[in-house]
Amino acid sequence: MHSSPQRKQYLLLLGWLLLIGIATIVPNPSLAQTHHPYFRNYTTNDGLPSPEVHYCLEDSQGYMWFATDNGVSRFDGYTFKNFGPQEGLKNPVIFHLQEDSQGRIWMASMYGALYYYEQDSIYAFEHNSYIEQYTQRNSCSTDFYINEGDTIYMSCQAQGIFLFPPNATPQLLQPTNRLGSSLSLSLPNRWITSFHGCTIEQLAECDATYLTNNLQPPLEIVSDTPYFVQPLPIKTEKSSANWTKSLLGELFHFKAQNLYQIENGQVIWSQYFPSNIAQKAITTTVEGKVLMGTLTNKGLLIFNKLPDLKKLGYQQYLSGKSISQIFRDSKDGYWIATLEHGVFYCPNIEQVIIDKSTGLSTDYVAAIAFKNDSTLLIGMRDGILQKLDLSYYQLTNYPKFSNNIRVRHIIYDVLYDDKNEEIWVSTGTNAYFKKGQWKQILGPWKEGYQHAGFGKRITKQAHSDFIWGGNTSNFATISTDKKKIVFNSLNADIYERTLVVWEAKDGRIWVGNTRGLFELQDTQLIAPSILSSYQTRVEDLAELTDGTLVIATKGNGVLLWKGEQLQQFTVQEGISSNMIENVHVDESDQIWVGTLEGLTVMTPQDKGYEIKKYTIWHGLPSNEITQVRSRKDQVWVATTKGLLKWETPKFQQTSSPPILKNWKVNNEAQPLTKTHLAPNQNSPRFDFVATNYKIDQEIPYRLRLNDNDWTYTTNTSIDYVQLASGEYQFDVQAQNEDGIWSPSTTFSFSIGTPFWQQIWFILLCSLLFGLLAYRIFLNRLHQIENENQTEREMVELQQAALRAQINPHFIFNCLNSIQHFIANNEASNANRYLAQFASLIRGILRSSTEQKISIVADTELLKNYLELEQLRFKDQFQFSIEVDASIDKFETMIPSLITQPYVENAIKHGLADNQTKGQIWIRYQI
Repeated sequence: MHSSPQRKQYLLLLGWLLLIGIATIVPNPSLAQTHHPYFRNYTTNDGLPSPEVHYCLEDSQGYMWFATDNGVSRFDGYTFKNFGPQEGLKNPVIFHLQEDSQGRIWMASMYGALYYYEQDSIYAFEHNSYIEQYTQRNSCSTDFYINEGDTIYMSCQAQGIFLFPPNATPQLLQPTNRLGSSLSLSLPNRWITSFHGCTIEQLAECDATYLTNNLQPPLEIVSDTPYFVQPLPIKTEKSSANWTKSLLGELFHFKAQNLYQIENGQVIWSQYFPSNIAQKAITTTVEGKVLMGTLTNKGLLIFNKLPDLKKLGYQQYLSGKSISQIFRDSKDGYWIATLEHGVFYCPNIEQVIIDKSTGLSTDYVAAIAFKNDSTLLIGMRDGILQKLDLSYYQLTNYPKFSNNIRVRHIIYDVLYDDKNEEIWVSTGTNAYFKKGQWKQILGPWKEGYQHAGFGKRITKQAHSDFIWGGNTSNFATISTDKKKIVFNSLNADIYERTLVVWEAKDGRIWVGNTRGLFELQDTQLIAPSILSSYQTRVEDLAELTDGTLVIATKGNGVLLWKGEQLQQFTVQEGISSNMIENVHVDESDQIWVGTLEGLTVMTPQDKGYEIKKYTIWHGLPSNEITQVRSRKDQVWVATTKGLLKWETPKFQQTSSPPILKNWKVNNEAQPLTKTHLAPNQNSPRFDFVATNYKIDQEIPYRLRLNDNDWTYTTNTSIDYVQLASGEYQFDVQAQNEDGIWSPSTTFSFSIGTPFWQQIWFILLCSLLFGLLAYRIFLNRLHQIENENQTEREMVELQQAALRAQINPHFIFNCLNSIQHFIANNEASNANRYLAQFASLIRGILRSSTEQKISIVADTELLKNYLELEQLRFKDQFQFSIEVDASIDKFETMIPSLITQPYVENAIKHGLADNQTKGQIWIRYQI
């Protein structure tokens, strides 16, 4: 038996041993995977040629390239285009990739053979035979890079460093006696070594400056990419090791599972790691975190700051994955290559996501509330209430509800009452948690209603002792001091599906239900007149510092109302959706708006609000936002796919223009250099893509031809059918996750004019048409002339026939008159009459051969004729012949003998039987 003091010492020692044992078996909280950033995994199911990936590279166009043991793959965010032996990559196990100044993508294979990609084809390096004579396929390439002058450097296991200057003789730099069996080269932020490297003991003797200055030509060593510092491998005879220089300037040496900090050639401190560090998988983020990829299935280690390296204070992600490289792209997204699970992409390494994989009972987080600065309460869709320790992100479950508490197994809302240190939940009943157990408040209730439990939002203001909440048919308030229901709308005959009740700073009670917003006055709901045009379902309410009420509506967006001032914010003003699910106002009066289409943050400005939208493209686990809560500088966002600690993403002020991949005309591929099309090549198709990996295959595009209106789409191709001939310019732009449109990618082309639409053809057709018309005109004119000629001939024939009738009759009469004069022995009259008759006959005969005669000739004939008739009728009539003074009787022509028949008829019918002396008056006038 031990004495009492000895027993006390024994028990004390036992207690200390027990504490030491407990401390030994309790894991470091930082080692548990209690949260993670968002990772998107690409595997062979998505198109990668192999799950074993050795290297990632982003080229100058924005394409991602992956080196695998089954060839190389190019990724545009939509599809993987793979290159293997059939495409010219004879050695498909590729360890390194890099782009030169000409845009060629170089590939270093496992055994040193080099290839490059140019204009969609793979070509073998012209000096591969030089490499092969030294490596003989038994030495692995250990590092590869190209400087700005396109000089190629490749370190090869156990051989040295190959040097390929452009247009110059290749060199092999081999170790010198000064360094034993190793060759180490160094410039700021860059090391390269041959297979045998310096041991820690030899480090002080590794004079990299000596080697650099004495090599011919001098080495200019640069980083693989401008986006992160690439660690360089140094191999020892017994194990592998790495060198890296952090962004803060510290120089570290990795040897197997050991980390050494080196200063002036001396080891300052060292640390042992649980796994070998991958050669290409360590980098420092812009925020100062250290990312380290491990081999042998230990995944990704993230140290919040450099000093954490010394104490192994890290978070472990992607457990079970062997990481070969970590690459940060130009948009601060991280690509993590693994040796068995393809590639993981993280759009925002700073985001903290907690979901089912890290301890939540389900991914659907229904409600959250701060208990204090270091504790977050989480209400789950499955009815479980959990607590999150914000210092280590550790989750703890609260006890389940007792059997005597009737719940719906869904926690709609959570509220923490600081004054009474109670956790209240909305789960179809009035339940709260205090001192390790759940309690329930029942009644009073109206007949036919079993209880008046909260089943929607619950609210409590700091200045009030009342909790308000709604349900499917009512709303009520509970006194937190008296622990009883002091008002139930059912007892006031108010039957409303109530979503939220808000006790404002001025003491007014606002009720949001399916009909809109109402004020509770006594036992009545009164609708504000100013909201008459905006009354629709109200989902949530909040309040700004100045008392402005923030109203979340279904259909009318967000309303800000104070007194006579009312502002409406809809998608037109920039919010995610007009269908609002919830709102939250933080300590700086920022308004957080949750919808089913993402999160909107409204930041107050001098004039109005700056509005920014966030979606899964910014790192949200889901666009379905269930609640937002903030406390001091912490903001947490609850979604249907997990819980997110909010870190405002860097605003992307620019957007990369789309790449025009190819184009087809009438379903036939055309080179991009072909810009002039034949007239029948009038149905082009354009294929384009923008490389924004944060937006997973849903990049918004807008496009147009010439200056027509923009067409909006998320497709990566557009077809135009049966375009008219002419000049065209195709424009396409891409929008980034922050709504910024890129500059246009343009492509100009022309469609030829068909020959029947060309000027020469139109002129020729016009000429031919003119000639044809002229020919038709001539034919018609000739036809008209023929018709006129026929008519003239008919008239002439008629005139000839008339003359044939008149002249014989006249001649017969004249001869009778001459015979009369002879029979009556009037010789003188017979002679005179005969002479005048002969003159008349000559004139008639002359005129009868002509179509037209002058008026003067016609008057002479008429005079002779009338004088002869006077003789025959013994001067029984007188006559006169007049010509109008305006008529030129010598030039004016008339048909021959046209007047004589009229004069003869006048004599025959007018004078033959007349007993008195007659008068014949003949006048020519116009």
